[in-house]
Amino acid sequence: MPNDTSPQEMRDCLHEEIAQAIGPLNDLYRLPDSVFNDDNFHTVLTGFDMLMLRLYYAPELRSGMSREAVATLLPALLQRENPGGGPVGAIGPASPTDAWSRAIETALGPSSPVRQRRAAADQALAIASRAGWADCRRAFSHFAVGRLALADDGERALNELTQAARYYQSLPGTEIHLAHVDMQIAAYALSTGQASMALELANRNLIPVSRAENAALLATLLMIKSEALELLDRPAEAKAVRLDSLGWARYSFGSDEQVRARMSGSPCCRRDVEGPLRNDRDRRAGAGRCLWRLSRPKTPRQPAGHGAICRRLCGGLCGCGPVPDRSDRAFALGRCSCPSSKTFAAPASR
Repeated sequence: MPNDTSPQEMRDCLHEEIAQAIGPLNDLYRLPDSVFNDDNFHTVLTGFDMLMLRLYYAPELRSGMSREAVATLLPALLQRENPGGGPVGAIGPASPTDAWSRAIETALGPSSPVRQRRAAADQALAIASRAGWADCRRAFSHFAVGRLALADDGERALNELTQAARYYQSLPGTEIHLAHVDMQIAAYALSTGQASMALELANRNLIPVSRAENAALLATLLMIKSEALELLDRPAEAKAVRLDSLGWARYSFGSDEQVRARMSGSPCCRRDVEGPLRNDRDRRAGAGRCLWRLSRPKTPRQPAGHGAICRRLCGGLCGCGPVPDRSDRAFALGRCSCPSSKTFAAPASR
């Protein structure tokens, strides 16, 4: 590994590569709760991964056994190794995914032009939709499209990220996936002045992200929280949270110089290293992209994307339904009970 590799990158690499050296060799995009998935949402071995390693070395199994012979033994082995487990439903058909994999890798690689990456993300989503997938491949397709759209098409980005969250919520073991989705939505909320919503999205993910031992994502959420507190005129709390983020940032990003580069100005200007999708060092070093065109935007009379963000927070129960006009109307009439509705002065009339 290069000598400038951050402690977290080193740890993450050791977890996955050593596990694959002594256990399963391949990655599967349809595994939600595993580091053996090139979406790289998980950074350390999960309970599922440890279970697979224990099964792999079960004395009843040996090299040369047929698939049918292993399948016959698995129920008893699973009951012994994981007595509290049980059926959780299908994780998705093992259908051919070569075209989808190529498209998603093009979409998320730093070497292709942005237009080509967006077209590849759209292609991946089209493949997943036609195949009828409802697993993490479908969710990841929406996530990729949404993340690439954030820079200049906020409405589409929010819609795609919300769709990604809907699919992830239907699957077991996807807390960290949802935290990544919420981080992107919180970024957008902050960019449009909806600081209260950004704060709530950050706060509700701190515990699951800590539990997942993802220092990079935790540092990013704390930076978002700090900026949101600043916008809410709570400077003392913002300073304390910013200081809390420094230790996690040093562990996840590396040297003090790298940390300062990410903390200078808006703490939300960052490279893709803070998100998932880190398949190789070149991708981790991909061109930086700020999610905020304006680090301190003027307060809009009606916050952009309020309805979509509201639906992510409370499912639209406050009146912000799936139709943008209805969302704007609920906000304008003061009928939205979401946090950001208290941050803005609603228009006097429509």
